[in-house]
Amino acid sequence: MKLPELIAAAADPRVTPRFVRFLIAEGLISSPSGGRTYATYNAAHLSGIRRYLRLRDMGLSISAIKALAAGEAPEAVAVDLATGLTLIIRPAELAGRLNPQRIATRIADALEDLAVLPTTSTKDE
Repeated sequence: MKLPELIAAAADPRVTPRFVRFLIAEGLISSPSGGRTYATYNAAHLSGIRRYLRLRDMGLSISAIKALAAGEAPEAVAVDLATGLTLIIRPAELAGRLNPQRIATRIADALEDLAVLPTTSTKDE
């Protein structure tokens, strides 16, 4: 796909030609094939753009994102999920043992146990 198609596929107003060039210059996505005149982007470029945006939205710095892209896992990453709720992720300790659905269920259970979320059970009157 050409650059305008890549930008449209990203469907995010932050993604501009200048932004794509920035990601390439920083080594966060690869250079397009075909050279400058016939530059062609693919699904990997789109995926890299989306990943960068998600990580920035989680509060990671550009240097932390570069480290992740280089395969260097930071010791810990703090992700603010909501006011009063911060998720601390230690990538090195995960080592491929991640089951997002199970983790989401455990988080929901913990929040209910702490009386942060309304319970789903009904009262008998």
